[in-house]
Amino acid sequence: MTEEELEATVSSNAPAECCAALVKLARQRGGPDNITLQVLRIGPDPQP
Repeated sequence: MTEEELEATVSSNAPAECCAALVKLARQRGGPDNITLQVLRIGPDPQP
């Protein structure tokens, strides 16, 4: 995954949706079954 793809995914999705999209992409590109990631939003919640 390129940095541009990663940035586009995390900047346009909520953390939970981002995780699902990144895991799906990793599996599509041949990642092993044991894919782990964590996405954190730091700062104020844009949707109070």
